Amino acid sequence: FPFMAGAGQPVNAAFFLQYDSLGQELVSLTGVESALQDARSSLALSTKKHKQVTSEIHKNEKKQDHHVEKIDKCEHHCFYSSSLLQPHLLCSGGVAGRLERQQAKLEALRDAAPPLRSREKKLREDDIPALQKKVSNLANATEHKEEVSKQRHAMFEGAVAGSPSQLLQALHAAVGSWKAALNLELQIQQGMQVVSSYCRQAQQLFHEAQGLLGSALQVNRGAQINNALDGNEFIERMQQEQRNHQVRAAQEAVSRGAQTLQMAFSQIPPQLAQRHPEAAAGLGQVHLPIFNQADVGNYVLEIFGGDMGDLIAGMNMAAKIHENLNMVQEALGVIAHQVAIVDALMVAIGVAAGQRQQGLSEEESKLATEKQRIFEQLRAQALGAAAPMARPIPAAPIAQAYTERAAAAVPIAQPTAQPTAQPTAQPLAQPTAQLVQPTAQPFAQPTAQPVQPTAQQAVMAQPVAQPAVQQTAQPTAQPVTAAPTIHAEPLPRTSTQEFLIQVPAGTGAGHAVQVTSPNTGKMVQVVIPQGVQPGDTLKVLG
Repeated sequence: FPFMAGAGQPVNAAFFLQYDSLGQELVSLTGVESALQDARSSLALSTKKHKQVTSEIHKNEKKQDHHVEKIDKCEHHCFYSSSLLQPHLLCSGGVAGRLERQQAKLEALRDAAPPLRSREKKLREDDIPALQKKVSNLANATEHKEEVSKQRHAMFEGAVAGSPSQLLQALHAAVGSWKAALNLELQIQQGMQVVSSYCRQAQQLFHEAQGLLGSALQVNRGAQINNALDGNEFIERMQQEQRNHQVRAAQEAVSRGAQTLQMAFSQIPPQLAQRHPEAAAGLGQVHLPIFNQADVGNYVLEIFGGDMGDLIAGMNMAAKIHENLNMVQEALGVIAHQVAIVDALMVAIGVAAGQRQQGLSEEESKLATEKQRIFEQLRAQALGAAAPMARPIPAAPIAQAYTERAAAAVPIAQPTAQPTAQPTAQPLAQPTAQLVQPTAQPFAQPTAQPVQPTAQQAVMAQPVAQPAVQQTAQPTAQPVTAAPTIHAEPLPRTSTQEFLIQVPAGTGAGHAVQVTSPNTGKMVQVVIPQGVQPGDTLKVLG
């Protein structure tokens, strides 16, 4: 045989008979997965019930032992058997009454024990083993189904691989190129997600530094007020130290933010600039601030300069804090710009990945079509031209390898609103009804003429008022929308305008008439509803 599948298996009539037999076996195993899941759920439920029943049996036995012990004490104990020594029992019948109550409780527990043991035995010996066997059988069937599916797939792929066409090879190459392009885009997307996360962490740290500087400015203002009022020197010193600590904490936050930002830029994929040069322009170009802190001169003025030295040092520190706040604000603007670039890149990468995914799906669909075409050709050659074909041989597709132009030409599906039809009004006196002889049920063939109706009826033959028609040079119809329409089997139509017909003589309820719609020019079959008499007017949608 010219064609071979698998390990030297000839692609002949026996091959396709085996292939179809495996397909029928797969059909017979349809639903085993859901059945296995249901069986496992039932087994778990029965196991849970068995544990509950076993627990109830243990509780019952424990309570029985408790009441047996109480009864023994009431009968033989030197203290609990005497009513005189237990005056609190005199109002409830004494020891005799207590003994009677304990015996009644014990009897009730003994009566409840056999049903519990019977339920436990049924679950342990019947239900659970049966469900375990069912689960085992279904698990084996599921495994067998997977093996059959793999074998059938291997036969299909082996037969196709044994007779490759030039188109099949071209489609394999096209699928590989689209996969490579998609994987590259996904790698860039994954790297940019890390960059985006680091940029936002850096932005949060700079916001933290901004808050610390604002708090330090408030503390410094309090220290200046305390110095002007000649307040407590210790409190003023504590305020100055708190201010310096907050400025240092802000600097640490800025340093961590700068390191995080540098880490973000180090994670930028090297292919990004090549794939998205315009969107990536400006990414990684930042200027990081260097804070001004309290120097030795400020400390000397605050320690040895007295009130005047504290005043000068506080003013100098306030100016430095304002300058630091301005630098942080500028840095936040730069980081916000970087975050905006990253977000724009993520959108562009998502669109590009979507285009490549859609292109890959199209090429994989073409590949599957070509494989099926080759397989059906092999089937026709093996079984002969006279053999019945279960499926027609599909047409050969066209391979489209990945290129930038091909990827850009792949449209991304966007939901669009469907426009609604705008009906146009037609004159009421225009429609003409022509009655034809139906083939299903015979009836008399009357002639229907257009009329100016004075009353019209709907499905249930409910009379409704006839809308007035203004006779002008261009007559227009006032469509009636409140009344229901008759039950009909209309032909396909493109308009929903209403028109009126008069029921011809010789027809009645249940008869079918055919009329030509004045709106579409097509034939419409109308069934006369119950309660409608010849000469009445019907409203029809057409």
